[in-house]
Amino acid sequence: MSYYLIPIPGIAWRGVALLIAVLSLFAFVIAKYVPESPLWLESKGRFEEADKIISELNGR
Repeated sequence: MSYYLIPIPGIAWRGVALLIAVLSLFAFVIAKYVPESPLWLESKGRFEEADKIISELNGR
């Protein structure tokens, strides 16, 4: 990103830092609303949570 954005007048390093901040915020928002993998939950012994997610995905 830096290779392409820093040479553009008006963007420089501040623009790259702003873009990274926006992308990081997007990642945090997505992580909040995407459920955990049922397979991972089952491997950790959290069967009730995994079953709840599967039920929600199946519409029950």
